[in-house]
Amino acid sequence: VFTHLVTQGDDGSAQVVAGADSRPGAGSLPTTRWQPGWRILDEYQIVLPDDLPPGEYALRAGLYAPDGMRLPDAGEGFELGEVRLE
Repeated sequence: VFTHLVTQGDDGSAQVVAGADSRPGAGSLPTTRWQPGWRILDEYQIVLPDDLPPGEYALRAGLYAPDGMRLPDAGEGFELGEVRLE
């Protein structure tokens, strides 16, 4: 699972400014055990760089494939919401 705080780069692409990656359930709940209809609650702490400027950021989450690549359907992840840092 990845959770990223992103901003829009000069070229319009998403630029990750902070994030946290982990296996679901801290490794105790691999996706191979997931069942249809399950809801998985996982908490992640994102440490912000000291020099991160104030502004609007997007919070995104998504899944990695076993080979470490992002799942194709997830792309840049799913936007969970906007965060304003002051």
